[in-house]
Amino acid sequence: MNRAYSNIQAILKEGEIVPETITHPPVLTCEEADAFTPDPKAGLKSLVLQTKSRTNVAVCVLLGDQRVDFKAVQNLMGGRVSMMPEEDACDYVGCSRGAIPPFGHAQPLAIYVDNAVLDHPVVYFNPGINTETMGLKKDDFFRVLEWHHAVFATISKPS
Repeated sequence: MNRAYSNIQAILKEGEIVPETITHPPVLTCEEADAFTPDPKAGLKSLVLQTKSRTNVAVCVLLGDQRVDFKAVQNLMGGRVSMMPEEDACDYVGCSRGAIPPFGHAQPLAIYVDNAVLDHPVVYFNPGINTETMGLKKDDFFRVLEWHHAVFATISKPS
């Protein structure tokens, strides 16, 4: 078990939140994971971005069919941003590629969540392992993100 998965389990237990858990073959993309969820349009992806100076690192949480609006994220992070290299991102979040969760990271990170995520009554995400997808009701998801001081903003643009 990796750090992100362990952290998520502890967070949900402490908050008395029971997720919907879907076990499936290993997946590396949100599109692959969507094949196993009841509502593929409610599948999330989490991307690790960094400022050019590498002083600010954040996880951006979007619906799987959206693209990051880098200009919007730059405004939130205070400088030019880019995707963090995979190896570095895995160290920050505590899990491997394709399983980055929206919360429960190994290191404290800023979390930016696209407003469109809250349009769904249940959202689905990889909890730090690529053989499981979790579903959380919107209210539970919002509550967990509030505990992590997540910022809700429009950080996506249509694909």
